[in-house]
Amino acid sequence: MPWPGEEMLARARRAWAQGPAVGDAIFAGEIPSSTTEAECLRLAELARGRRVLEIGTYFGRSTVSLASTAVAVHTIDVHPADEISGDDTLAGLMQNLDRYELWQKVVVHVGFSQLILPLLKPASFELAFLDAQHQREPVEEDLERLLPLLRPGGVIAFHDYGVPGVEHRGRWDPFGVTEVVDEFAAARGLSVELVETLAVVQLP
Repeated sequence: MPWPGEEMLARARRAWAQGPAVGDAIFAGEIPSSTTEAECLRLAELARGRRVLEIGTYFGRSTVSLASTAVAVHTIDVHPADEISGDDTLAGLMQNLDRYELWQKVVVHVGFSQLILPLLKPASFELAFLDAQHQREPVEEDLERLLPLLRPGGVIAFHDYGVPGVEHRGRWDPFGVTEVVDEFAAARGLSVELVETLAVVQLP
């Protein structure tokens, strides 16, 4: 019986030989997510030919869109079980990446962004997509830590801009994405592009 790793190694070697393919944008609508088709397609457009950092993965709908056109994607999530279905989000992510044959372009970091971001190489990404915790303090923390990781002229995309919050376990959970984006852009004299609830800011 052949060692299961042999097929994985063969697939990896084929991927290495082909290089980082940059293909057509993918919208994986069957993957659970609140990220819309328009938002995913804009992310794919922004990611084309770039090295991407994603904070907040879930089952990977946005990850698939980003990886479909990017050179490489680093994605960070704690990956707790899904509260609604109880499904393993990490296992679901890996299955989705395999289904779309994008696993070789995605580096999956499991853990808290506040701990992982300082370990990444400065100025190594051209696009960052922030869609993790949406309260003001963690958004500010993630933004502060990801800025040194972006190259000059890099782009930051924030999800759930304009969303005031959600009802969560019987209580209102207020979001702070809008305020953080507006203050960040105003302080630097930057414009904000909106695609539904996706806010895109290009750095100088």
